[in-house]
Amino acid sequence: MKLSTDFSGLRNLVEELNCAHRTYTPDFFLARRTKGIADILAPFEQLSEGLKLGEDIPLEQIQSRSGVFDFMGQQVIVYMPNQAEKINEVLDEPKSGSCFHLAECKVIEEKRMKTSLADHFIINRVDGVFPVYGIDPVTKKKVKGSSALHVCRYCLEILNYKGYFYLPFSKKKAITEPFDFEAFFENYTSHFKPVLWAKEKSESAPNDDLVRKIKEELDYGCEECGVNLKESSSLLQLYHINGLLSDNRRANIKLLCDDCNKKQLHVGYSYVKRRSILEINRRRREQNKFESVNYQKLEKSADSALFGLISKCRKHNIALPELGLSLLHENKNIDIDLAWTRKKVAILIDLSEQNVFEEAGWLVYSPHQALTQFDVFQKKVR
Repeated sequence: MKLSTDFSGLRNLVEELNCAHRTYTPDFFLARRTKGIADILAPFEQLSEGLKLGEDIPLEQIQSRSGVFDFMGQQVIVYMPNQAEKINEVLDEPKSGSCFHLAECKVIEEKRMKTSLADHFIINRVDGVFPVYGIDPVTKKKVKGSSALHVCRYCLEILNYKGYFYLPFSKKKAITEPFDFEAFFENYTSHFKPVLWAKEKSESAPNDDLVRKIKEELDYGCEECGVNLKESSSLLQLYHINGLLSDNRRANIKLLCDDCNKKQLHVGYSYVKRRSILEINRRRREQNKFESVNYQKLEKSADSALFGLISKCRKHNIALPELGLSLLHENKNIDIDLAWTRKKVAILIDLSEQNVFEEAGWLVYSPHQALTQFDVFQKKVR
C-alpha cells in the first residue's frame, strides 16, 4: 500500500533544528501506528513538570558527556521530588529540602553505581521552583506542592562554574544564594540544541530596517570586541543597554557579535550556537584581535562553556591556550575550541571529530574530561 500523508509538521521541526531540507515522498508499508509530532515533542514539553528516571525515561538516556546533564540534546536538572516526612518543612521553608544536581558530581556517580537514581526526576525549568511531594507525619496523607531547593555544591565544584572551586566562602555564597538558573543554562548553550519550542521574536524587538541601518553605520563591527563581521552579518545583534527591547533610542543600543551579546546582562535566556562562537573567534584571529592576549582577555573571547577550565588553568599558571584555530582535513577546516599548539592538545566541546585530530597526532579532551582529569591534563599542556 502506498501511503500519502502530510509531513509539514515534521518538516517545520527539521527546519527549526537547522537540518538540511529535503523533499521526501514516503513510499512504504506500516506494520504499526507511528508516532506523530505531538508524540515526539511530548517528552520535551513535559520537562517543565518533570520526568521520572527509570519510569518515564530510561536512566541511560541521561547523558553527561559534557559534564552537565543532557536529555536528547536538551540541558536538564536532576532532583528528588520525594521529601518524605519533611514535606511540610520544605513547603514552609524553601531550600530546606534535598538539593538539585546540575552535573555528574560524586554524589550522582555514587547513586549511579548503586542504581539509586530511580527516585529522581529531570526537569528544565529555570524559575527555581520544583514540584515536590511527601507524607504528612501526623495525618500520613500525601502532600504535594512546589518549593525552591538548593544547588549541589559538588556540581559547581566539578564544573568550576564561575571559578567556584577556588572562591572564598562569601563569594561562593553569592553564586548559590540566589542561584541564577538562566545564567547557568545560558553558560552552556554551545553544548546543546536550541529549545524546540523557543518563543518567537518579541513584537517590541527592533525592526529589520533599524538593525540594517545600525550595522551599516558601524560597518558591521562589534562595539565590544571590534571584530568585523561584514561577511557574516547574521552574527551581529542589537543589545539594549537598559534591557527594554521597546527602547530603540540609539543611545540605548549597542551592536554586538553573538558572543559578546551572550555575555551581557540579559532578561531571559540567550542561546548561541557553538559554531557561531567558533566562527567569530576565527574572524577575530584573522583580524589580529588576539595579538596581545592574556588570561583576562582570553576569558572575554572564549566560549562561556570553557570558563571553568580556563579559570583553573589560570589558577595553576598553565601556558596560555589559543582561540580561533582550526585543523585542515580533506580540504576542510575543523575548528578547535581551545588549543595548546606546541603540545598538540585540543579542547573540543563536540567530540564527534575527535578521531580526525587524534589521527593527526593531537591529544583531545572535552572541557569536562580536562577538569575531572586535571592532574593528568596539566602535565600534557605544560
